[in-house]
Amino acid sequence: MSKRTTAELHRIIADKVITAMQTSGTGWTKSWSVPTSDQPTSMSSGKPYNGINWLLLSMSRSINGYQSGRWATFNQWKALGASVRKGEKSEMVILYKPIKVTDKVTGEDKQVRLMRSFNVFNADQVEGYDVPAEAHFFEDMPATAADKLAAAVGADVRHTDKAGAFYVPSIDYINMPLQAQFNSAECYAATLLHELTHWTGHETRCDRDIKNAFGSKDYAFEELVAELGAAMLCGSLGISNEPREDHAKYLSGWITKLQDDPKAIFSAAAKAQAAATFILDVQQSEDEQIAA
Repeated sequence: MSKRTTAELHRIIADKVITAMQTSGTGWTKSWSVPTSDQPTSMSSGKPYNGINWLLLSMSRSINGYQSGRWATFNQWKALGASVRKGEKSEMVILYKPIKVTDKVTGEDKQVRLMRSFNVFNADQVEGYDVPAEAHFFEDMPATAADKLAAAVGADVRHTDKAGAFYVPSIDYINMPLQAQFNSAECYAATLLHELTHWTGHETRCDRDIKNAFGSKDYAFEELVAELGAAMLCGSLGISNEPREDHAKYLSGWITKLQDDPKAIFSAAAKAQAAATFILDVQQSEDEQIAA
C-alpha cells in the first residue's frame, strides 16, 4: 500500500471531522478548568458573565494585562468604597432583560427581551479596593508537539488570561490557558493548534478575513477553518488523527450558520489545508536553517 501524502491525510481527517460534526450534537463544554478569580465576574451579582460579554471582557483583560477578573460599573465601584482612576477606559457589556408588554392590537401580554448596555471597569482600574488573594497552583508541564510547532513558526503565545483560548488579530498573539488546566495534554495541544490556525489568517500569512462579528456567518466559517486546520495538524504531528468529540460538538453549533451554503464546508477545508501547509512549510524552513 502506497504511503499517503500530507494532502491526502489532511483530506481524510477533514472528512472525519465533518462527519463527526454532523452527528455529535451541540452540547459542547470547555476542555479546561478556569479558576474562579480568572472568570470575568460581575461584582453586582457575584456571577460570571456569559456569552458575548464573557468573550469581550476576557479579550479586554488579556490585551490590557489586568490581573483580576472582577468588573463593575462606575457607581457600583463607588458603592463599594472604591473609585475609578481618572483616564481609565471602560468596556461595554450587554444585558438582556425579559419584560412584559401589551400588544396594542390584540391587548394580549407578551414577553420580549429588552437589551441594555452598561460600561464596566476592571478591579485593576480602581483605587480603594483590595482584590482578595486566591492562590492557584499549576504545575509545570512538558512542552507538547503543538508548543514546539508554535515556537518554531514564531507565533507569540501568551498565558495572560487563564480563562480563555483565543487569537487577537490586532496585536497578533495567541492566548492560552495553562496546559495543567486541561483535561489532557492532547486537549491542550489540539486547542493550541486551533488558535494557531487562526494565527495563519493574519494579512502577512494566509490573509483570510478573520475580523468578523461574533456569531456571524463569516465568524462561523473561520471557526470551521480553524478546527479543520487543528485536526489536520494533529494528524501531521501524530497527536491524534481522529476528531475529538468536544471539538466536533463545538463545530456542530456553528455549522447551522452555514447550512444555506453547502459548498462552505469544502471551501473551509481548502483554506484549512492551506493554513496547515503554511505552518508546516515554515517549520521545515526554520529546521533547515538551524541544521545548515
